[in-house]
Amino acid sequence: MKATLSDGTILDGSFEEITTAIGALRDKFANGHKQGINADKQPNAVVWTPKRAEEFWDALYGKQKELVQFLLDKGGNSSLKEVKQHLGLTKGVQVAGLLSGITRNARRETGYKAAVVVQWTVGGDGKWRYALAREVQDLLKQILNKNNA
Repeated sequence: MKATLSDGTILDGSFEEITTAIGALRDKFANGHKQGINADKQPNAVVWTPKRAEEFWDALYGKQKELVQFLLDKGGNSSLKEVKQHLGLTKGVQVAGLLSGITRNARRETGYKAAVVVQWTVGGDGKWRYALAREVQDLLKQILNKNNA
């Protein structure tokens, strides 16, 4: 696979090698200069790959994994009340602690400092809900389907 950067540099390697190289370049130029990288949002490189999603899933344990599995089972989103009830928790801060660990694992496995797995969204009822980021949700479904086959 080959990729051409905005300055004409050509990268040649596997998908993982190229996304890792682009991530390293993104970090090198993370001083506010855009240099082919969208510093305000997601990078122009792919953050989530099947391999990274699988490594992320394997890094989860206990209630972290249970929370992500619950969100997958609920179609990708759920209310705080439902999450607490399912996990047997009584306080929102307990859920926040789990989300912190999930986010830390995502950032470690992707190498992207702003990697997102669970985000806030407004549901059809106008209330805030926890929701899996779409690209992660789709990859995790594929992984679980493969593992269950």
